[in-house]
Parts: sequence; C-alpha cells; structure tokens
Amino acid sequence: MQLTAMYVAATNKDAILALLAVFAICTWMIFVCWRIYKQLERDEKDPLGRRKRILRLCWFLAALDLFACIEVLLGKEPLVSLIGLPISIGLIWLLLSAAKKMERSPK
Repeated sequence: MQLTAMYVAATNKDAILALLAVFAICTWMIFVCWRIYKQLERDEKDPLGRRKRILRLCWFLAALDLFACIEVLLGKEPLVSLIGLPISIGLIWLLLSAAKKMERSPK
C-alpha cells in the first residue's frame, strides 16, 4: 500500500491531537492531586470542616437516591436503575457513622 501525502498529514494531525489530549489529562490529574493534598492539610488543622464536608456529601447522596426513587415511581426509569441503591445507602451509613465519631464544635 502506497502512503499518500493526505494520509500522512491526517496521521500527523491525529498524533498531535492525541499528544495534546494526553498532556491535558495529565495536567488535570496533577491539579486534582495537588488539590487533594491541600485539602488533606486543611483537614488536619480543622476536623470540624471535614465533618461538615462529610455531612454535605451524605445529604447529596441521599438527594440522589431520593431522585432515583421518584423517577422509578413515576415510571420514567426502569426498576433496574435502583440496583446501586443498597451500595449508596451503605456508603451514606458509613459516612454518617464516621462523621458522628468526629469531634463536634464547642458551643
């Protein structure tokens, strides 16, 4: 098979786009890891902030579970879409028990 100039140009363009995509994803992952590291440093200094963030996550997960149940009850989603509900409820229970063990704000 003979390579034409158009095929080579398209291949080079695709290679450049692939490299740019990999660079962008790596940059994003480094940024996320840096943010997680900074958040862990803040959590060591402020356990109350960690507790509040865990409770916010629990409320968010509970709202998603409620939304999924409502969608199934209205018939917009099939019953199979609730298959992950026990995992979500278990995660909420685990996070709530962890938040309960943390120290509370002195009032």
